[in-house]
Amino acid sequence: MFLSHHFPRVNAGEIGHLVLLDLLLALRCSSGRKALYEPQCRRETVRVTATYWDERYAVSDMLCSGHPNVWVKELAGELPAGRMLDQAGGEGRNALWLAQQGWEATIVDFSQCALDRAMHCAGELSVGKRVHVHRADVRKYQPQSRDYDLVLIAYLHLPPAERQAAIARSADAVATGGRLLVIGHDRRNLEEGIGGPQDDDLLFTPKEVAEQLADLGFLIDQAQTRARLVDTDHGPRIAFDAVVLATQI
Repeated sequence: MFLSHHFPRVNAGEIGHLVLLDLLLALRCSSGRKALYEPQCRRETVRVTATYWDERYAVSDMLCSGHPNVWVKELAGELPAGRMLDQAGGEGRNALWLAQQGWEATIVDFSQCALDRAMHCAGELSVGKRVHVHRADVRKYQPQSRDYDLVLIAYLHLPPAERQAAIARSADAVATGGRLLVIGHDRRNLEEGIGGPQDDDLLFTPKEVAEQLADLGFLIDQAQTRARLVDTDHGPRIAFDAVVLATQI
């Protein structure tokens, strides 16, 4: 059972934009391969097709680093291990790290190449028995209801209706007392930050996600705009992320 007082609590109607600068995370966009592991540093159109992502993963270096997203490490790292679902998890960098912390992790993605690489890395990191993969499109996939202690949606950028539907289905998969963690490029990033989709319809704010989850009966633990320091060829830049952590009650 998760205890909601582990994190600061805010009401959906009182959500502010707390900007946190994490100086420990630096992306080296010049390497190219890093773009698969963090939100992209170059401005390009997001392509939501399995073929595109299969081809992209196939030509990138495989890095079984076990290094998670900084917000996943901070927020999920404090939770007791249980069952987790990584929606559109790609090669599974977050799920693999959580498996190393004792979680039983399931990665859902529509790229078979990504899932194959995730299982390869799970073996390299000696967590193969705790990692499972399922090929599915999260725009349609319905996980089993109330089955997971943690559901993660990280950098899944879809048009509003598809995003809200994916969040609703993911929310239904969270067990009572479990957590839903949503991370993505904040709408503020379009004008002030670097990387991510350059289409306002594909971006969101913490308030938008938190209000949806509150309507679904979740307790909002955190809803913040957070800043990451990104190391680029032109020097350090800032990217703004929307980060929402909520508890199923």
